[in-house]
Amino acid sequence: MLIFEDIETPEKTPTGWFATPTLRIPRVKRAKVPGGWFVLITQPAVRGSFFYPDPEHQWDGSSLPQNQLST
Repeated sequence: MLIFEDIETPEKTPTGWFATPTLRIPRVKRAKVPGGWFVLITQPAVRGSFFYPDPEHQWDGSSLPQNQLST
């Protein structure tokens, strides 16, 4: 059985507006699995999931700063 924990999403949208129910900001959850995380993203009409490799489970759920992203 997977045990999911919520990943906090920002209260503001990228434009700086506070989230409202009409914006439908997705909920993001993660569960520890062997070798990394199973990440689940849900929105009223859309669902998605992916595997995030992290054998040591060090990811804290936050994004990398823009200057650390690789291309």
